Amino acid sequence: VIMYENKIREGAKLLNSEGERFMKRYSPNIEFTTRDVLAHGIYNEIRSGRGSEHGGVYFDLSPVPEHLINEEPTLKTVKDLTGIDYHKERIEVAPTAHFFLGGIKINERCESTVRGLYAAGEAAGGIHGANRLAGNALTETQVFGALAGKHASIYASSTELPSLDQKQIDKERERVFEPLKKTRKEGVNSSELKKEIREMAWKYLAVIRDKDGLLEAIKEISRIREKASKISLSNSTKRFNREWIEALEIRDMLDLAEIIATAALQRTESRGAHSRADYPNRDDKDWLKSIVTRSENGKIIHSTEPVEILT
Repeated sequence: VIMYENKIREGAKLLNSEGERFMKRYSPNIEFTTRDVLAHGIYNEIRSGRGSEHGGVYFDLSPVPEHLINEEPTLKTVKDLTGIDYHKERIEVAPTAHFFLGGIKINERCESTVRGLYAAGEAAGGIHGANRLAGNALTETQVFGALAGKHASIYASSTELPSLDQKQIDKERERVFEPLKKTRKEGVNSSELKKEIREMAWKYLAVIRDKDGLLEAIKEISRIREKASKISLSNSTKRFNREWIEALEIRDMLDLAEIIATAALQRTESRGAHSRADYPNRDDKDWLKSIVTRSENGKIIHSTEPVEILT
């Protein structure tokens, strides 16, 4: 729905499966509100059983003039490819991963804590605080992208290429090629496992969380890790092998899911895009701070840092 926020200004409406303009329950401005409020409203409708049959809600563009619809490239492309008539048919929408605002910790030069590693855009965390407003992605690309490129080039031009640890290279090579040694007779399909992770994350780590769901997510992550150790591929080719790629992605997906679940469990408040049903209020006394995550001996460790308020 983030993609179509500007069309809401022109009369478009969000409807649930009962044809109700449901955002009136969540915002005095109905659909004309911030993206976190929109995401919460849509998610609540879906979880309450008033979503569409495919798991979203309906976006009704019938009040919007045709020439304004054609000004939105995505809407026009979908219309051209499918022949949909937006004045007669509704489209289904749901919240996307825009409600995640974490990322790599950087300083004002976009440097991470890893020497020589710079981050910008949605890979970097902390730029927007607890909530990102529509259109602020331009800040990530035009400002921080330029800063990261500038300082990375300065660093690269003034630093000699470091010597590489061959043992570390061999260890990483072994990890990457390990899945190719297990072609399928028995074992776990990486595509099916990836689907399990997605379904678990949507159910427990999405727009609105609570303690019971987060604890269940942590339990599920542990269970899926055990299954992931038994991944096998249908073939051992090294070219265009999507299964191989997915097998490698699964470890990172599980690590990221665990970071999200354990950090969200620790933050006992609701702030910006982080919403806890069991802690609905913002708590500046205890939680006006950022959660910083690092890996220590293979374990995920969280710490907190105070937020500096600049006025």
